Amino acid sequence: MSAPDRREVRVRRSPRIGSFALTGALLAVVVTLVLTFAFPESGDFPRTQVFGYLLVILGTLGATLGAIVALVLDRVLARRARTVAAEREATLPAEPDAAPNGPASGHSGPTQDAATPPTEPGEGPRLS
Repeated sequence: MSAPDRREVRVRRSPRIGSFALTGALLAVVVTLVLTFAFPESGDFPRTQVFGYLLVILGTLGATLGAIVALVLDRVLARRARTVAAEREATLPAEPDAAPNGPASGHSGPTQDAATPPTEPGEGPRLS
C-alpha cells in the first residue's frame, strides 16, 4: 500500500439554490391567494383569471428572489470557509474467495426462471 496523499482542502457550507427558489415560489402562491381575495371582484376579470396572472408574475418573482437570497447566503458562507488537511487513501477490493462454480457472489450468470413461460419460437430463452 502506498503512502496516503495529503492535501489542503477548503470546507464550507453552501445552500441549495433550488430549495430557496421553491420556497420563494411557495411564498408567492400564498401572497397571490391573499391578494386575489383581499380586494373585491372586478366586473372585467373573474377571480380565477386574476389569480392566474398574479401567480405567473409573483411566482416568477418569488422564485427569482429566493435564488438571489441563496446566492447572497452562499457568498457570506464562502467567507467562513476553513482550510483543513485531508488524506486520500487508495483501497483495493478484497480478493474474492475461490468458488467451485463461478464468482464469489454465488451467481453464475443469467439463468431461466422455472416460472417463466416458454418463449415464442425463434426468440430464445428469457433470462433473468
